[in-house]
Amino acid sequence: MTSSTDRGTAPAPADLPVDRLSIAWVVAGGEGYGVARSVVNLMTEVRGLGATVTCLSARAGETSEEVAAAGLPLTVLDLPDPPYISRRGPGALRDAVRLLAWMVSFVRVARRHPALAGVTHLHVVSPALVPAGAITARLLGATCVWELTRPVRDSAPARLAYRLLARVLDVHVLANSRSTLSSLGVHGGRPAADVMHLSAADVFATVPDLVDAPLRAVCIARIAEDKAQDLLVEALADPRLADLALDLVGGSHDPVFQDRVRALVATSPARDRIRLLPASDHPETFLATASLAICVNRGVESFGLSVVEAMRAGRPVVATSSGGPSETVVDGETGWLMDTLDTAALADQLATVLDQRPAWAQMGRAARRRAEDRFSPAGQARRYLQLLARP
Repeated sequence: MTSSTDRGTAPAPADLPVDRLSIAWVVAGGEGYGVARSVVNLMTEVRGLGATVTCLSARAGETSEEVAAAGLPLTVLDLPDPPYISRRGPGALRDAVRLLAWMVSFVRVARRHPALAGVTHLHVVSPALVPAGAITARLLGATCVWELTRPVRDSAPARLAYRLLARVLDVHVLANSRSTLSSLGVHGGRPAADVMHLSAADVFATVPDLVDAPLRAVCIARIAEDKAQDLLVEALADPRLADLALDLVGGSHDPVFQDRVRALVATSPARDRIRLLPASDHPETFLATASLAICVNRGVESFGLSVVEAMRAGRPVVATSSGGPSETVVDGETGWLMDTLDTAALADQLATVLDQRPAWAQMGRAARRRAEDRFSPAGQARRYLQLLARP
């Protein structure tokens, strides 16, 4: 979210009828870490500003577990996952019929559910839930807000269908980056569309500033091909990086790629400097023992929550320039942006980073200031309420 704020929970703008806002987050339940943390951060701060909040989850999963763990109101509907239209020809028609049946089931349950009584806004996170959420909002006399968390990579007809749906049902699109919003192809005033950057939790602000800058980097991300941990392992074998240690922190839903990374580590000349660590509920502890964070992506990073978490922890970041990081990292001031991602380019970039070690502490402080100004939960909540109140 791009708004300036002080630390802590900021007061709500005086002209916002916050106490009359009742916002229900509608989630699939199994969204990933970044989405789950975004939902929890925003719900917590908005409730702190005086709005009524609740979460309706289609099924149990990581997002619903995070919401429950935060002590936020939660209802799990125990519905199956929404079907996706992933085939062409007769198969696509069958998928469409299944999706329509699922939407009817969701709307039938949701519109009469006590958790949604009196809601003013339905905040939908999963794209598959947008049609059902928008229809439910219309039936309840509420406004549907669609938090677009990743680029729309479907076919051109699918993008057109989303745009028409948002326009006809007055859906307010909130994308997590300009790159993500551009994928929807929204132009002009309808549907309403804004960029709403994600925030890094306040716990990251408790990480001490860099002092002696130990030669340890950390990559906190799911172990997946798009996150390019294999390239990191290969790059660390470069003799110029012989003094740099690396922590790879994250779980995996891709056992084949995870096994590949493990095999690369086992045979790497740098194996004694690389640690493979499981996903953690406290990623700030790994940032506290590292001097810089590495957050790269083979494709387009929709936003990159781990980037702003590292920045709020006072750590400079090495990131790829495609997508969200180009909007969060200031190249040469709060970190380094890479245009090309392969083993050689990554080794060259990290060698340059090591040459600039005396500047790490200053860059870390600049990163923390930028994150405090632009990516704190309190600032996000204020901006979010301002967007909801806007005619």
